[in-house]
Amino acid sequence: MDNQGGRGMGDAFDTDEQHLSADERQARRVLALALEFMNARGPLAGRSIHESFYPDRTSEAARKAFRRDREVLALCGLAVVRTEAPGADDDSLWTVDQASSYVTAPALSAEDAAMVDIVCSASVGDPSFPFGPELRLALAKINPSFDADGATRTALPADSGSDARTLQHCLVARHAARCTYTDAAGQESARDLAPLGLFGIQDRSYVVAARLAEGVPSSGEVALADEPPHTYRIDRFGSVSELARVSFAPPADFDVDDYLVLPFQIGEEQVAARFLVPDASEPDVRRDARNQGMWEHVDDGWLWEVPARDAQAASAWAIERGIVPAEAGDVAKAYRSLLEGVSAHG
Repeated sequence: MDNQGGRGMGDAFDTDEQHLSADERQARRVLALALEFMNARGPLAGRSIHESFYPDRTSEAARKAFRRDREVLALCGLAVVRTEAPGADDDSLWTVDQASSYVTAPALSAEDAAMVDIVCSASVGDPSFPFGPELRLALAKINPSFDADGATRTALPADSGSDARTLQHCLVARHAARCTYTDAAGQESARDLAPLGLFGIQDRSYVVAARLAEGVPSSGEVALADEPPHTYRIDRFGSVSELARVSFAPPADFDVDDYLVLPFQIGEEQVAARFLVPDASEPDVRRDARNQGMWEHVDDGWLWEVPARDAQAASAWAIERGIVPAEAGDVAKAYRSLLEGVSAHG
């Protein structure tokens, strides 16, 4: 980038982004702008910003897009301001207002960290994004649950459907959503929800949401039901529509990290899950289980007891890791059924 002090990072985004949505393209552009301004040794020229980040837009369209991007940067704590008297944007200089920015603060609030996750996480695993490793390290500093093995709290995958994107938008905008949802028992119901957080487990995405109180207004802020939020599998939503005029305030003590669970801990009914873990497998299983459950050393290895809500998912998780149910029950039946199905198929 030919500017007064910049490092030229905008050039790294001159790649084919036709497969991305408008929101994803803006997220990438905002990331590039943030890197450019944070690494600049002086003000950046408006003309160079236009050429590097909005090359296909007219001056007026670029001015409006840059204004919207600055608003997003401000939400993330980076205040970009003009350094001289108002004039044509292309002839102006732009810099970070240190007094109004908090990018050097030691930590973000849980709400701010969730916002950063939503905006940034989808780019980490995208091979076409040039700064994936650097972004992963940055997110790990913001959110300890974002580690080298992948995000446990994450934005939606790039190929998520329209319902998932609507939930994500409602979460960011704090708008309620009217949904149909099919639970683990196959029962479909209509629900008015307030999306509070997103996270991913393996190849599935989940949303933590609270039900709305009875009597949803046509507009204005609505109260949340007096019950704990629930975790929903996003692929079980049948339809999702945004209630754009109905807003909500998340609970003050909400933290999506409190809802990070194992794949078999999503469901309606509690089931007993006890597994025998060989000594050699114990470190890996304990790591994958994020140290959940109770561990007891026995003659044959380790006895691991962990809360579960989906017997089939628990048995599949156990088979993948070479551990076996320690007693008869629903998990053992599902475990045997899965093995028999594999054997019959083979």
